[in-house]
Amino acid sequence: MSLFGHRKKAEAKRTQDGISARSSVMTLQDRYALDTSRDSALKTLARVEDAAVEALVSALLVNEWVLRWPVSKAVAEIPNPLVVERVIDRLVPLLEAERRSEVLGTTRALNEAGWAANALGEIGDPRAVTPLVGALQAKYPGLRRSAVVALGHIGDERAVEPLTAVLHDDYLRGDASSSISKILGSERGYALVSEEWGNKSSPRGEEKRQRKMRSLEAMRQSEESRDTPGDTPRRKLP
Repeated sequence: MSLFGHRKKAEAKRTQDGISARSSVMTLQDRYALDTSRDSALKTLARVEDAAVEALVSALLVNEWVLRWPVSKAVAEIPNPLVVERVIDRLVPLLEAERRSEVLGTTRALNEAGWAANALGEIGDPRAVTPLVGALQAKYPGLRRSAVVALGHIGDERAVEPLTAVLHDDYLRGDASSSISKILGSERGYALVSEEWGNKSSPRGEEKRQRKMRSLEAMRQSEESRDTPGDTPRRKLP
């Protein structure tokens, strides 16, 4: 076969792989898809590695949460570790919203950074912990919050110290407390957050501190009730 023939064949394969990858992603997005169809889609994405990475990353950066969420949950199930690793490698740079905003504009850069953080949290791979901890220092509150929530989903104890450090932030305190409890468990997480607040004076006085402590106690009790066997799962697709 001539060089031209090889190139034509390779191009035809790339085209077909792209179609297969996009079709597989659409199956993952379909909440009514049969388990057998979903399993087949995961195997296809494992096989068409390059096309799979492109299709998955594109799907994780769409505006509709209902389309992003099932894909991000499925990435870790793809039976090809290289696909998972490459998707993570593509998402991590998107967390640098401030740098990317100079080229893309603030709105787009922030949206993509938040979606990337959400996806990294749902994928749950510990390799995302370090970049997400770095995102806790972002100047954008929304991105910091997405990073806090994502770290809780991943559940790696390396995140506990940086999450404890943001408990002073009124905007992040509730999510940071929840993420710490997810990582350490309700009892240990509550004890750590309580100790952190017990050792610090609230800028607005003891009364506000007591309100926060009561809120944390309510959160702990709520977490325990959700952990009771037979409870309905908290998060469902609409």
